[in-house]
Amino acid sequence: MTGKADAPLPSLSGVLNRINLLGADWVRIRVAPGEGFTMPAGDHCAVHFVTRGQLQLQVDQDPPMRLRAGATAILPRGQRHSLRSDGATSLRRLDCFDDAKDADIPRLIDVGSAKGDDAAIVLSAQLHVDWPAALPRPQALPAVLLGTRTYDEERPAAETAARALDLTARRPGAMACLSRFAELLLVRELRDVLLEHPELFHSRDEITAAMVRAIEAVRMKPGHSWTVERLARYVAMSRSTFAAAFKDFYQRGPMEVVTEQRMEIAARMLRESNLRVKAIAAKVGYSSDTAFLRRFTAHFGVPPSAYKRDIGGGEDASPTDWIGLLG
Repeated sequence: MTGKADAPLPSLSGVLNRINLLGADWVRIRVAPGEGFTMPAGDHCAVHFVTRGQLQLQVDQDPPMRLRAGATAILPRGQRHSLRSDGATSLRRLDCFDDAKDADIPRLIDVGSAKGDDAAIVLSAQLHVDWPAALPRPQALPAVLLGTRTYDEERPAAETAARALDLTARRPGAMACLSRFAELLLVRELRDVLLEHPELFHSRDEITAAMVRAIEAVRMKPGHSWTVERLARYVAMSRSTFAAAFKDFYQRGPMEVVTEQRMEIAARMLRESNLRVKAIAAKVGYSSDTAFLRRFTAHFGVPPSAYKRDIGGGEDASPTDWIGLLG
C-alpha cells in the first residue's frame, strides 16, 4: 500500500547497506511483578528484547502495547518510553548505559525484588547509528518497529528463541552478538517499512510522517477499535484535517485502508500460524465470525478456509526463522 510518490525508488540494498552501527550499549534488566522503569529520550535507537515473562511498552503518551517473551521492539526515534509489569504503580528512571560501555557481557540490573522466576527479563540497548542521508529521518518513521510480529501466534518458537537469546546474553562476546542481531532486525524492519511506504523516500514533510504513523499503528494493533477520530488523535491532528489529508494522500478513506490492513494481517496469520479462523478474526478486530468471513471473501475472492488450503510452499517463510538461528 503506497501513497503519493514522485520518483522511482532507489536501490533498497544500496541504501540499507550504508547504515553504519557506530556502537551499542546493552544491559539485562529483571523486572519484578508490580514494577517498571522509564528510559529517557536521546539521540539513539532504543531496542528491547523480552526474553522472559511479559511487559507493557509505552512510548510518550501513546497507548501501551504488550510484549511477551520473544518480542522485539525497536524505537528508531529514541523517544522517552517505559516498560512495566502488570500492576506497576511507580516507575524507576534508568540511566544505566554509561556503565555499560566497553563491557563484554551486559550488566544485570534488578528493578524491584526480581529474584524469582516470576520476574520478567528484557535485554535493552541504545544503538548509535550513522543514518544515511538517503533514508527518511528517524522522526518520519513509526515510533515502534516490531521485529518479531508473529510471536504471539508462534508461542513455542518464541519461547525457544527467547531462551536462546538470553543464554547468548550471558556468555562472552554477548555485546557483539546482540548488537549484530539488533542491526539485522533494524535493517529488515526498515526495509519492510520502506517497501510498504515508498513515499517516505521522497518527502520530509510532517503530513507524510503522520499518515505513515497512522497506518503503522493499525498494523501493530489490528484488533484495536480504530475509528477516524482515534487515528486522528493518535497522530495529533483534528478529525477533519486528518480525514482530508489521508484521502488526499492515499486516495482512499481511513477506514477503507484500516480494513485492507486487517485483511492482509489476517492472511499472513493464515499463512504463518495454526490459529483457527475465529481467533484470527478476533485478533484483527472482528467480534463476529460472519462479518469477518464476508469481508475476507470480498477482499481476496475466496473464504479463509480456501485461502489456507490453496497456499503452496515457498516464499512466505515465518519471521520466527530469523531468531531461531540463535538456538
